[in-house]
Amino acid sequence: MINLSSLNIANKNLVIRVDMNVPIKDGRILDSTRIEACIPTINYALKNNAKVLLVSHLGRPLEGNFEESFSLKPVANFLGEVIKSSIDVIDKLDSVDFFKSSSNIQILENVRFFDGEKRNCEKLGKKLGCLGDIYVFDAFGTAHREQASTHSAIENAYIACAGLLLEKEEKFLSQALKKYDRPYLAIIGGAKVSTKLALLKQINEVADYIIVGGGIANTFLKSSGLNIGNSLVEDSMLETAKTILEKGKIVLPKKVVTSKTFEGENIKEVTINEVDNDEMILDLFLEQESKALIKNAKTILW
Repeated sequence: MINLSSLNIANKNLVIRVDMNVPIKDGRILDSTRIEACIPTINYALKNNAKVLLVSHLGRPLEGNFEESFSLKPVANFLGEVIKSSIDVIDKLDSVDFFKSSSNIQILENVRFFDGEKRNCEKLGKKLGCLGDIYVFDAFGTAHREQASTHSAIENAYIACAGLLLEKEEKFLSQALKKYDRPYLAIIGGAKVSTKLALLKQINEVADYIIVGGGIANTFLKSSGLNIGNSLVEDSMLETAKTILEKGKIVLPKKVVTSKTFEGENIKEVTINEVDNDEMILDLFLEQESKALIKNAKTILW
């Protein structure tokens, strides 16, 4: 993919797919890291007199339905305060206001409010990709997802390119995979092995140790023969996880936090051998072994 910095974007309309999936409570942003990471690309566009339409998902609403608790309005308000500019939120794909408001920055409402996002609907992707002159993909954290705004939109856009954040992250990732010092430690989290399978296989060839977290850890735990109760797991990836485990580089937790429900019923701290059938693993303890690996590592890919 070509880079935004290589294009003439003066006076163009840019649709920028960003990752502003941040924690929000009572309309207040609890962690603004992802929002702040988008600002260099936004500022670069504005300095070139381009107009910007931001596209992002937030949480996991029921697709095709508007849910106020998953609205991007708090994100728009926060971003507007940071960059000292008004930001309009547009909630319809057939709006006539795209790139026509007094503000040079607009945000499309949560892209998961639109039917077809998760199943990579080509119709939705084409609509998103062609809203502006250039479709800029700058959501590194969602690059592994094959969805309408992360895949089909890129394929159907008049011009698609990588934003400044994606360009920077790609550079760092390439360096971590090709040029590194040992000991080399990788820390990989997330819900699914399948979405990070290519990266896991490549890292398993070059890293000395891999600390896994999130749902990914559950899949590796189950593939190693341990009971994980009702925990989130990808059963279809158990054999793949077992193959990756054979190299002996995956560091599995020895102590976890369990509960009967996601809401936190009967929370317990147990060893990995004490997980009951009606429990789910919600968190992992950072073992002394892992702390030592982190402290001694010369290269860390997180």
